[in-house]
Amino acid sequence: MDDGSVKFELGIRGGGTVAGEASAEDWARVEAALAAGKGIVDIEHEERRIWVRIEDVAYAVRVVPRRRGAGFSS
Repeated sequence: MDDGSVKFELGIRGGGTVAGEASAEDWARVEAALAAGKGIVDIEHEERRIWVRIEDVAYAVRVVPRRRGAGFSS
């Protein structure tokens, strides 16, 4: 994953999820629509374009990779 992409998971009301990787630009539009509480947003997702109706999103997760260091901490 590069700095221009975001791993995500969306839970849909009534069941089902969508998870994958999207551009940071697409994810920023999803976050803005979630903050507004309405709208339809399209996301380029693994060679597909999906449309998300924000009113149907039960939860959204932006996956942040853990920073791993070398060695042991004390």
